[in-house]
Amino acid sequence: MNTTIEFRAHIKDGFIEIPAEYRDEIKGSVKVVLLTEESVKDVSIIESLLNLPHAVGSFTPLTRTEIYGRE
Repeated sequence: MNTTIEFRAHIKDGFIEIPAEYRDEIKGSVKVVLLTEESVKDVSIIESLLNLPHAVGSFTPLTRTEIYGRE
């Protein structure tokens, strides 16, 4: 039977420490999948908004005329 365990950890000197509460469950060989997290400092606010835009119910985009001030 496969068991999936998820936890957050920091890699120190190439090692990942298994939290104490999972050590008795994990025996023998395991398959490890690492998902890295982006540092908040590395992502600009513009990039964040482009990746996860905030929905605003009353938003109406400007028309071309409004953008360029032509009539």
